[in-house]
Amino acid sequence: MVAIKLHAVIGEDRRLVIDLPPDTPTGSVEILIQPEAPTAQPADSTSLPPWTNPAREAARAKMLAADFLVTEFDDELPEDFVPLSPEALLEIGRIDDTRTSLDLINEGRGAL
Repeated sequence: MVAIKLHAVIGEDRRLVIDLPPDTPTGSVEILIQPEAPTAQPADSTSLPPWTNPAREAARAKMLAADFLVTEFDDELPEDFVPLSPEALLEIGRIDDTRTSLDLINEGRGAL
């Protein structure tokens, strides 16, 4: 099934009512509530919602200003796109010929 993307506003009563398009299939769905990115960085961090990481938002603002932040994704892949094999993905994660970067990270963390 193709994902349906809608924009909505959650009111002070924390209720959300959504009217779906008539061709929406019925049945079980997964719902993800994701706040939209703020258009401007608030002047002080006290005006941010409690779940917001101010350092992350500052980094996002800098990346957006430098045009390094991707905010829109195409739904279709290029015609010449070839997904990597599991072996190729494993090879990308290797720093040397024997251990993966995950192995090195776990080794550096030590026993938990």
